[in-house]
Amino acid sequence: MQAEAAEVRIPQPPAARASERKAGFYRQSWFWILTGLSLGVGAGLLLNVGILPAAGAVLAGKTVSLGAAWGDLFLSILRYAAGPLVFTAIVSAVAGHEDPGELKSLSWKVLAYFVFTSTVATLLGLGVASILRPGLMFAGSAAAGAAVSTAALPTLKGFLLGLIPTDPLTPFLKANTLQVVLMGVVVAAAIALLKSSKNVRAKAIAAAAARWASVGQGWVMKGMQLLMLGAPVAAFGLLGRLFAQSGLGSLLGLGAYVGTVVLGLALLMVFYLLMIRLATGHGPLWFLTRSREALLTGFSTASSAASMPVSLRTAIHELGVRPSLANLLITLGAAVNQEGTALYQAVATLFLAQAFGVPLPLTALLYVLGVLVASSLGTPGAPGAGMAVLATVLAGVGVPLQGIALILGVDRILDMCRTTLNVAGDLTSAVVMDAVGQRSKK
Repeated sequence: MQAEAAEVRIPQPPAARASERKAGFYRQSWFWILTGLSLGVGAGLLLNVGILPAAGAVLAGKTVSLGAAWGDLFLSILRYAAGPLVFTAIVSAVAGHEDPGELKSLSWKVLAYFVFTSTVATLLGLGVASILRPGLMFAGSAAAGAAVSTAALPTLKGFLLGLIPTDPLTPFLKANTLQVVLMGVVVAAAIALLKSSKNVRAKAIAAAAARWASVGQGWVMKGMQLLMLGAPVAAFGLLGRLFAQSGLGSLLGLGAYVGTVVLGLALLMVFYLLMIRLATGHGPLWFLTRSREALLTGFSTASSAASMPVSLRTAIHELGVRPSLANLLITLGAAVNQEGTALYQAVATLFLAQAFGVPLPLTALLYVLGVLVASSLGTPGAPGAGMAVLATVLAGVGVPLQGIALILGVDRILDMCRTTLNVAGDLTSAVVMDAVGQRSKK
């Protein structure tokens, strides 16, 4: 089995990422998003201060209004794209694995480990944001003109009953990410069982379903890439409208927000290092020095998929993980395990809730925890995928979706930081699971 698993082909970095790294900065998406952000902030502040001549104010106001209209549409599409993104990622990653025997033997252990670490990451994000409360610097100003939802959140009983969809289409139509994740797991498990069957027809059906899931994921990710071409205009319009209403005071909280996310990610890295210490006895320098190439690749590309070949080589040759286990965990982890993203989304949710004055009781926090833990096991490394899940979470707890515009401009640097932690999490899972497996054999 190990020999077969060692031959699992690792996907190469997407061509789009490679061409983006070679292109000039003016051809990269983050540059245009920051440009749209800057222009939106500038136009909004000029309109807020009122120093433009009458004709200029009218032109700027209409331009910002048109950009904001596109931004509202952009956010709506982003929200409803989360379902197909998460579903196809889970099904293609699990059902499409080339060694179903090994996947079956490790599935429960790997699932329990990923759920545990994703829960810790999300709780860290919620805890740091609850203690530091960075969104209070936006309180009042950010909420100006925002329509805050007052819809009642479900009770704990309603939340648990709501995990089961009434039909296959409702979770996608209502953008219920948690139900979509559960559906994806069930479908992926059914396909995996069919692939392990001795019935030739059943195996053929399973193989075709896995291929279609992979094709569907490619289509959805391509659509998301096309949608993200409009992100600079959305950033311009939404930020222009916000700053035209609230003025310069909205800038003060961004530094606190970025600092809160980075602090949470640093605590998550400490958690990883502690797990490695307990599992292997190795100290922090052992892991950091041996994995620095993979971590730097994750930081520079902001893509777990692009970092996967380097992560695999690091896990096997630098960290000493068995090739069969490294192939499984690094490949699966890069596709469906995004703990750094879960922490970031937890901080962003509480930050925006605080900024818009939306109270989050225990039921709301449990909803956020459940959705983010589940989504961290199914959010692919595609541009805008994390934002799509965040939009769903914000809508679920009654936070205005236009709040995403506040954090869109600093998302690139935070994307690089959280991807570094996603890569570190994949490597940590390989090291820990390998150590546990070796210990159980003794």
